[in-house]
Amino acid sequence: MQTLSVFNFRIYFKNKNIGCTICKCIKQNLLDHKGSHVSAEWINGEVYPSGSSLEKKKTNLRKKIAKHKSSIAHLNARKIVTESEKNVMDEHIFKVKAAEHESTARIFRTPYSIAKYQRPYTDLPKMTDLQILNGPEMGRVLQSNVSCSNIIDHIALEMRKKLL
Repeated sequence: MQTLSVFNFRIYFKNKNIGCTICKCIKQNLLDHKGSHVSAEWINGEVYPSGSSLEKKKTNLRKKIAKHKSSIAHLNARKIVTESEKNVMDEHIFKVKAAEHESTARIFRTPYSIAKYQRPYTDLPKMTDLQILNGPEMGRVLQSNVSCSNIIDHIALEMRKKLL
């Protein structure tokens, strides 16, 4: 099966007929919008020219390609293909994980400050509430005096590992 790209329109050849590669790779039920559907001829590569002379056949194929290229179903299929190439889910997951990481880092900075300035562990909820009022997202976990103690122990352990 050969493919040809004409004006950003991918055509494939099958038994002297042509088809649309974009519409072929999209499942037909994804394209069911009101008033539009992709014909089976374009999906299966069964579009053939009509006419008596070679020039009339070429003209007929150009008209069919132009009509299909501007059809609502083909434009919807093209939109689906471009959206799938963007990796939207991967980017969204990356953003969510980055936000969670930043929230945890903010929480870890607060117990570190409490330990550094020798404040009581019960100051963590008050300091966290103050930080939330000032703007940054802190999340709602790791905000008790027990978690403050655990975080400080973890930071101390990691610092000891780096020193030794």
